[in-house]
Amino acid sequence: MKAGGDIRPAIRHLVLWLTTDCNLSCAYCYRGQPSGRAVMSRETMAAALELAAHGDRPFKVQLAGGEPTLEPDLMEFAAREVRRRGWPATLAVQTNGVSLTRDLAEMLRRRRIQAGVSLDGPWRAHESLRGRFAETMHGLEALEQAGVDFGVTAVVSAENVGKLSGLATLLSRFRHARGLGLDLLVRRGHAEDGWPRMAEPEALREAMQELARAVAWINQRRTPPLVLRELERIKNGGGVFCQAALGGSLAVHPNGSLYPCGQTMGDEDLCLGSLQRPDFSKMAALGRYELGSGHCAGCRLEGRCPGECPSRLKYNGDQGRELSCAMWQGLALGLGNDQANHWQTSEEQGHAAA
Repeated sequence: MKAGGDIRPAIRHLVLWLTTDCNLSCAYCYRGQPSGRAVMSRETMAAALELAAHGDRPFKVQLAGGEPTLEPDLMEFAAREVRRRGWPATLAVQTNGVSLTRDLAEMLRRRRIQAGVSLDGPWRAHESLRGRFAETMHGLEALEQAGVDFGVTAVVSAENVGKLSGLATLLSRFRHARGLGLDLLVRRGHAEDGWPRMAEPEALREAMQELARAVAWINQRRTPPLVLRELERIKNGGGVFCQAALGGSLAVHPNGSLYPCGQTMGDEDLCLGSLQRPDFSKMAALGRYELGSGHCAGCRLEGRCPGECPSRLKYNGDQGRELSCAMWQGLALGLGNDQANHWQTSEEQGHAAA
């Protein structure tokens, strides 16, 4: 259903900020300095879940914040509510890992909540950007011991761009590490003051080639494979980057205010009202931010480019477009000629069939 006015949108991705509280102060946190501590009530959570469940379509619930593991009872309540109502939803938590204990990891397994951990590199890189590296490692060990599969997301900046292959190597030691994803730094919140710096395009391009080769080397020696999310996006071809670009994503603040995605939280230009008085007229507003440049023609990924996060494009502008292109091009080069030949053969077969 098309989002607009008071028409209920078809929500496929629901982000619940359980709390604005956090146990880290990341150098680039896009929420900036929160004004006071807020915790989502069970009534607000239930209302948000009801809204997402409208229409009986499958949807994903992401538990976020702040740091969601500071509210374990709310995490468990979300899972119980979804299962009790029989909604076709999957649940995931995005955490910095600092507060992950064996008991909490066991709860994630028992309640079937997927785990994503934010980790920006090996010790020195992570410590400079987030801090408490050792505690995050203890969190990964808790997931490992509980048998919980997990993925890791790294925010890419000039401070860690050369350390990403080392991060892949670190993850390869964990049997339950399943994936690695990359989020380019967004110029919002703490990062607006210029530190950490955004990566330079050429450094990013080279780092992506090195990372793609490192993951290929790791996966020759490891089962199951470590999946690099961005490589899979390239292999699967182009398409719309995310549900937010389609108007199918909704992020809910603890106070009940609504936004198109978690990264736009607090941006009054994109506020969608509240759960009590929603205004979905700007639900698909991020869809107008698309990756494109004068260099698309002739690019080896032309017609297959995965695009870019629309909120990052909104906040990062032309520099963000340049970095996105550098990331995708570097990964494509890292895949090597075999994959490029596969694309060409597939396209030729398609033309022949036509």
